[in-house]
Amino acid sequence: MIRIVHLSDLHLMKPGAMVSPNEDRETWDKIKGHVLQEFKVDINVNSHDEFRLEALDAILYQLKPSIIVVTGDVTTYGERESFEFALEKLLEWRQEYKQVYCVPGNHDALQERFNDLRAKGGGAKMKVEAVAGLIKSFENVFRGVATPGQGSIAPMPFLDSYETTIVQGLGCPADPGSPKWVEASWGWLCFFLFNSVNDPGWMANEGRVGPSQYGRLNRAIASNEWKSREPNTLRVALLHHHPLPIPYEPNPATERAYDDMRDGSTLCYYLNKHRFHFLLHGHKHSPYMCRVQYDGDASLHVIAAGSATQAWEPQNKASFNVLDLLSPSECTVRRYEYRQPTGFEENEGCRRKIEPSMAALSFRYKLEEEADVDLRNIAKVNLDGYEDNHALELIEWNITITGTWDYIAICRLKGVSKGNDVAGIRQVLTGSPGHTWKELRVRAWQSSNKEDGIQIERISDEQPRQKCFRLAHPTRLAEGEEWDYSYEFHWQNEPPDKTFFDAINLYYYAHEVKELRYSITLPYAAVSPGVEARGAGIDKDSVRLTRKTDGPNVTYSFQVAKPPRLVYVIRLPREASQDA
Repeated sequence: MIRIVHLSDLHLMKPGAMVSPNEDRETWDKIKGHVLQEFKVDINVNSHDEFRLEALDAILYQLKPSIIVVTGDVTTYGERESFEFALEKLLEWRQEYKQVYCVPGNHDALQERFNDLRAKGGGAKMKVEAVAGLIKSFENVFRGVATPGQGSIAPMPFLDSYETTIVQGLGCPADPGSPKWVEASWGWLCFFLFNSVNDPGWMANEGRVGPSQYGRLNRAIASNEWKSREPNTLRVALLHHHPLPIPYEPNPATERAYDDMRDGSTLCYYLNKHRFHFLLHGHKHSPYMCRVQYDGDASLHVIAAGSATQAWEPQNKASFNVLDLLSPSECTVRRYEYRQPTGFEENEGCRRKIEPSMAALSFRYKLEEEADVDLRNIAKVNLDGYEDNHALELIEWNITITGTWDYIAICRLKGVSKGNDVAGIRQVLTGSPGHTWKELRVRAWQSSNKEDGIQIERISDEQPRQKCFRLAHPTRLAEGEEWDYSYEFHWQNEPPDKTFFDAINLYYYAHEVKELRYSITLPYAAVSPGVEARGAGIDKDSVRLTRKTDGPNVTYSFQVAKPPRLVYVIRLPREASQDA
């Protein structure tokens, strides 16, 4: 499993560097009302809250993310002192969690942009001066030499401080021409970082990607690296501004400047055309999800985050997202909200399961509807059976299907503990039709001695076609301790037909599996048997299936060293003409 924590709009400010608007709430409320009425612009410049930042650190330590992404507004005013303060925090997270990616937001350009607008004079200067005259805090934004005027807003405008701190410190420029690759057991995650701070408004509220970045994206997806990995890749776009209107927002008429990006629908269309799976953004602190399908056969999942750390945000907006990628075809999205004063907790009512790339599960020939449902049921990961406390040296399946279609399976598992005080190894049995625990007749033993039994602890059996259980260690294991168990079960099948298959789901194992062995004995010869490792575009011929005949029975087997953690589908069709 890959866990992505999606943060946005942190609005970090170095303590003591400037007068914080948090300190004079009454004045700021008056200023916001005045600017909104006079200029139709909603200025939201509260800085971070220390208690919320501490609570965020605490929940990150519990969640242990694989990747952290921050979609803009790292700072409140975009001054160097706060960027340096923010970089310390981002580097702290990267030291702990390895991968941290960040894109700029409109607040990260405020100091440089306001200096430029003030230097140009005219109406823009009047707006800036009006705000500056109302509070000293904004006067501090205008420190330094004004940047030269620009005739048009080009990519990365007025972000010199951001570039020389965040970009150089993390090594992640907002450049879709240089995507970031993260290897997964089933293939790749590819992050495309966009800069949307490209509109000429005085606070860059609307946002725009612009033709230059589309060109950079085009070059990236035409590269040999992309072409070689593309079939095995989940694609993620990161940017700050919301590309589509935010639902459920009050006062839409007065907040028209916030409704959507200037080229937001174009961006969504283009990402959809190139089969992107996720677009993560922030900006308005309003968390939501939607699915876009302008073009192509894959949906684009647009996910917005709130602000985990900005002061004064209400509970529903003081939030961040967690994306748990269990496989390329299964992702759980969760929202964590700040609960005063205890910290962050999951809002379970906002939990959603999405299928970013179900195409990875498709057979190379069409399945009937029931068989397709069975395959998807096997390929989806039941979190009750997710195994992250053991590394498997061997998974070995020996299966016999009798003439009465009784499916008798013996599974051997050998491995080492990856933690301390580990209770047992989790397993999941999935099949069709549904059975009760009593009908399955599950029993387990030490592989070296069939008389030395192992206790089976039932975890969940809500689904009639799926059972989760644990093979309990006789004594709790410490880090590195070895074990070797086997278990047996019976599953009464319907007579096999032309869509009959067996499957092994290795998505359930967090750690490397050193060897996979499989053998099945049938009372018939399968028609065009084969193995497909689904999830990363592995060619079916890369797993060689051998055949051995013994009278009326036929045995098919294969073994794979260091198998990619995918779904291995063993196709064993039986034609109706084979019936006696």
